[in-house]
Amino acid sequence: MDPVLSAAEKLYFRGKYSKVLRMLEPQVFQYRDSYRFYLLLGYSCLYTGDFGGGFSYLRRAEQLSPEDTSANLGLALVLAKRGETEEAIRIWLSILENKGELKEAQRGLKLIQDAEEFSQIAMRLEEEKLDRYLRYPRKKKRSWEKILIVLLLLGAAVFAAVHFNVFEFRSEDDRRPEIAGIDFFSSNDSTEDEAAAYILSEAEVRALTEEILALMNNYRDNLARREINRLMLSNASEDIKEKARYLIQYIQEPNFATLKDTFSFSEVTSAPFLHEGCYISWKGKSANIITENDAIYFDLLVGYHDDLLLEGVVPVRLDFPVFLEENKKVEVLAKIIIPHNRTTGERSFRLEGVSIHKLVE
Repeated sequence: MDPVLSAAEKLYFRGKYSKVLRMLEPQVFQYRDSYRFYLLLGYSCLYTGDFGGGFSYLRRAEQLSPEDTSANLGLALVLAKRGETEEAIRIWLSILENKGELKEAQRGLKLIQDAEEFSQIAMRLEEEKLDRYLRYPRKKKRSWEKILIVLLLLGAAVFAAVHFNVFEFRSEDDRRPEIAGIDFFSSNDSTEDEAAAYILSEAEVRALTEEILALMNNYRDNLARREINRLMLSNASEDIKEKARYLIQYIQEPNFATLKDTFSFSEVTSAPFLHEGCYISWKGKSANIITENDAIYFDLLVGYHDDLLLEGVVPVRLDFPVFLEENKKVEVLAKIIIPHNRTTGERSFRLEGVSIHKLVE
C-alpha cells in the first residue's frame, strides 16, 4: 500500500482521527482517484463529529467503488442523522441483500425502527459509539500473529509488574512541564499606565496570571491566549508582560476535534486586539476566491450558511491546497490575525486558515 495511506491507517486504528485529517486533506489532488483515501477521510470526519465533510468524502469513495460496504454504511449513517431515513433504509437493506446478515446494517435499521421522531436518531448517535454502525476494512491477522501478540502483551505485563509499581498513582503535579517554572510574581504586579485598555489592581493582575496558568495546565489554550492578550493590554508591569509573551510560544494549534473554546463573530469584532492569535470555528459561505501558487484567498460570509443572517465578511488565507468553490457552505477553523499597520481604533482583522470543512448543501 502507499506509504502515506499506510501511515494514515495506523493513525486511524489508534483513534487519531484529527491527525488523519491533517495528514490527508492537503493531499486531495494527488489521491483524487483513491477509494481508500476518501474512505479514510470520510470515516475520520464522522469520528470527529464532522458529518457534512464525512458525507462528501464518503460519496466520492462510493463513486469510486459503488458496491463497497464501508462507504455505504457511512453514507447511510449520515443520511439517518440528517433525517433522510427512507434513503438510509434503502442503503442498509441493499447491504443486507448483497452481503447477508451484516450486524452494522441491522443495527442501523433498528435505530430507525426504535426512534419515534427524528431528534431521537440524532441523540442516539451522539450517545452511542459509531463503531456499532460502521465497518472499516482491515486485514485479518493470522492465528500465529494473534498468539504472538498475546505473548508479547503478557511479557510486557510481567515486565511492568516486576520493574515498576503499576498501582502507583500519578503525581499530583500535573502541570505542563514547559510552563511549570513560570513565576509571574517576582516583581511588581501593576503599574500606573492610565492609557492601558484594561486597568487592573495588583490583586486583579495576580488573579489573571493564576487563571492563565490554570487554563494552560488544563489545555484550554484558546481561552488562555485571550487572557494573555488581556494582560498584555493592561497596566501590568513590563516584567509580567514579558513572561506572558513567553507563554505564547506554547499555545497549541487546535483542530476541529480538539478546539474546546471558540469565540463568536460579535465577540471578536467588538474587541479584535483581545482575540489576536486566538482560534475560531465559524460557518458561512465562500466568496471572491483567488488561487495563487502558494495560497488560496477568499472572503468568508460569516453566518450566511443558512441564507438567513449575514453577520459579516472576513478575508481568509489558506496556505494548503483544497478544492474550494464560489458560494458554497463551509466551516473554517482559523487563527485571528491583526494587520501590523492597524490602529487600535480599527475593527479590521483577517483569518489564517488551519482547516476547512465543506458543509452539506
